[in-house]
Amino acid sequence: MNDSQIKCFLAAARFENFTKAAESLYISQPVVGRHISNLEEELGFQLFIRDRKAVRLTENGRIFQDFLLECEDKYNAVMDQIRRNLRVNNMSLLVGSVEGQQIGDTYAAAFRYLVDNMPSLTVTIKYYLNAELLDAIRNGAVDAAIVDLADVGDDEAFAYKKIKELKTCLVVPTSHPMAAKRDPRISDFKNDRFILLSQKDSETVTALQKEAIRKLGITQFIEAPDISTLAAWAAAGVGITTIPENHKLCQGPETVALEIPELSYHFTEVLLWNRHNTNPAIPAFCEVLDAAGYRMED
Repeated sequence: MNDSQIKCFLAAARFENFTKAAESLYISQPVVGRHISNLEEELGFQLFIRDRKAVRLTENGRIFQDFLLECEDKYNAVMDQIRRNLRVNNMSLLVGSVEGQQIGDTYAAAFRYLVDNMPSLTVTIKYYLNAELLDAIRNGAVDAAIVDLADVGDDEAFAYKKIKELKTCLVVPTSHPMAAKRDPRISDFKNDRFILLSQKDSETVTALQKEAIRKLGITQFIEAPDISTLAAWAAAGVGITTIPENHKLCQGPETVALEIPELSYHFTEVLLWNRHNTNPAIPAFCEVLDAAGYRMED
């Protein structure tokens, strides 16, 4: 039994007509008939009942057709998996992130899975200021980016996958009198100076920080032009600020991250990309995130 015999049989079974089967395979009708006769001889049973006007499958022919179609489905499924694996080989993905975000710590399981299971998929991280990150996706400077969903808005140019929810921490210098307190209250910080991120860098973060300032009852604040400057000022003890839990300030030696329920708002981080970006590494990395457990429902 060879491939040509199987193709001829399946075509003839589908059309129940040797001539139409031959036309679909771009060969002559006698060739189809010969292949099927040889196949019947090899199998030891008749596949078709033939008369002058038509052919039709025998009961054994129908069973044999079902078997071959099932094998064909399994073959196609296996080949799809192999093609996906081949597509991953030697792929690269450039992912943007906000400066200071601890991507390696936050998504450690994903990177471990990537190295162990998809070593040919290379993911490189490049850091940007908040204000620059969306433009980097639009202009193709990065393939995708890890951003807060609120910053995306309703821009239809983007597609995204929700991956993780992050809490917000109040960051204070290690020298702050409340740094070691077990259960600090918001009233403990009303005399502090707050470092506010400029709205030009992130409207979302600025709005949330202004709400934190209101709840804390703080009257003194200074505005940092970007996230890097904010981090530098906070590390230097210039003031206190709020920041997502995966920012380096929350693990830095100069600062302490406090969780205060009244200030606890959440960021929904997403992997964001341009809808027109056809890099196959994007869906491959989404599969990695799913396999590593970073999956959020809409």
